[in-house]
Amino acid sequence: MIRPTAFLAAASLLCLAAAHARALDCAKANSPTDKAICAAPAARAADDSMAAAYRVLFKRLAAPQRHGLALTQLEWLHRRDFACQGDADEGACLARFTRSRADLLAARPEAGPGTPDPLAPTFVGQAGRMGVTDVRISSLRFSPARGAGEADFNAAMDAIEKDVPRPTKDDFNRDKFAFQSDVRIAYASPALLSVHQSGYQYSGGAHPTSSATDVNVDLARGRKLTGGDLLGPAGLRAVARICTRSIADEKAKRLQSPAPTGDELAKLGKDVAATMAHLTSWSFGADAATVTFDPYSVGSYAEGFYECRLPYAALKPLAKPDFPLP
Repeated sequence: MIRPTAFLAAASLLCLAAAHARALDCAKANSPTDKAICAAPAARAADDSMAAAYRVLFKRLAAPQRHGLALTQLEWLHRRDFACQGDADEGACLARFTRSRADLLAARPEAGPGTPDPLAPTFVGQAGRMGVTDVRISSLRFSPARGAGEADFNAAMDAIEKDVPRPTKDDFNRDKFAFQSDVRIAYASPALLSVHQSGYQYSGGAHPTSSATDVNVDLARGRKLTGGDLLGPAGLRAVARICTRSIADEKAKRLQSPAPTGDELAKLGKDVAATMAHLTSWSFGADAATVTFDPYSVGSYAEGFYECRLPYAALKPLAKPDFPLP
């Protein structure tokens, strides 16, 4: 794990990151996170795997990409440590987060045999200041892109980077702008590539705007997939009913209130169907598809993201027969 010990103004971020791309020495562990990793064999193994993947990737990248890798890695470590603090099983939480980062650094899919052509991790990092957006983007590309499907995938990844907010002179008195984006390869095979992107942007206001999107490409037929490729109208209605029930039950738990009924349930059903009609909310794994609902899409911002998991045993009878489900 990369552990910077100090930030000196004259020190090079790249040298600092390279010097700390090392495995954790548990004999010298002193932070709560380091101790938790050392106490959990799965977390320790994930940390070693991540450090090894980082070293290999750092050596392979050109200077601008190394800079982006270092900045995104440091930001990711802070988020991981914060997310796992106080978890009932902190070791398992750290192992899960760290395995996901190691997979990205090595361009490994969470499920599936992988793509015929290799994916390459890419990174954009820019330290923010007044009038300049703070940027942390971890992404993927085919380099070079061979065929229409790979080109469509690269274009979708490029579009995410174009969403970075650009302050103008009128914005210079606002708080610092920020943009963060991460990806994970949910599934990869010669037929289907499914990548999930999540992140946030802040350009003033009460809070950042969090969002997630999915890119699904039929590599065999060379095209980006859409909701109409997966489901017809009847199939969409059927899966929307399943997810509406699931989200209604989850809402009751989060809000500690009765589940929606009547007009409120009907509106929820319309909102769920509207999101599910677009394949940009679907990611595909080894044995199930997951539909992600952004804040505001089916509830208030404070409710956060909702997810609906659809096992393939339930989804395949409703899906179009030529959709390349795993």
